[in-house]
Amino acid sequence: MCGVSIALLTAASTDRVIVIEDWTTDAVSRRGIPSGWMGEALGLVAAYDFVIEQDAGKRVLHLKSHNEHSTIAKDITGKVNLKETPILEWTWKAMILPTGGDLRRKETTDIAAQTLCCMAALQGSQASRLAD
Repeated sequence: MCGVSIALLTAASTDRVIVIEDWTTDAVSRRGIPSGWMGEALGLVAAYDFVIEQDAGKRVLHLKSHNEHSTIAKDITGKVNLKETPILEWTWKAMILPTGGDLRRKETTDIAAQTLCCMAALQGSQASRLAD
């Protein structure tokens, strides 16, 4: 069993912040996949044991997992311009870590939380600037 709370997800630059998610769309105590997100079970067992909670004055998404792979995704196409807001920031708190979890070994692969950011392929000079 592992448990994680995610508080805020933003895209930012030195002078601008775009809130991607602050969990205020849904009511506190709402269970399941939050509004605006999609479940991505990827062919694996997924319980989506999520609940919107209040923690230290902030809304959080509280996730619980036990031998399953609940994954959610949010399309932010058109909301973020990487030239204007190249920094992705989030806050999370792992409350229970997987006992014996070790990503280096297939039989003990387990993680409390993971954030993946997928972007469309960059073309030409944009790609070469990132490679430098």
